[in-house]
Amino acid sequence: NTQVNIQFNIQFNIQFNIQFNIQVNIQVNIQVNIQVNIQVNIQ
Repeated sequence: NTQVNIQFNIQFNIQFNIQFNIQVNIQVNIQVNIQVNIQVNIQ
């Protein structure tokens, strides 16, 4: 039981971290792209 719970928690944490990192990376990339496009268009 303990081993099963440990495995479950590990899998859950891995999935959560992956999803969180993906979302953060998407948001950061969007913001950076917007800012770069604005700067390029201004010039």
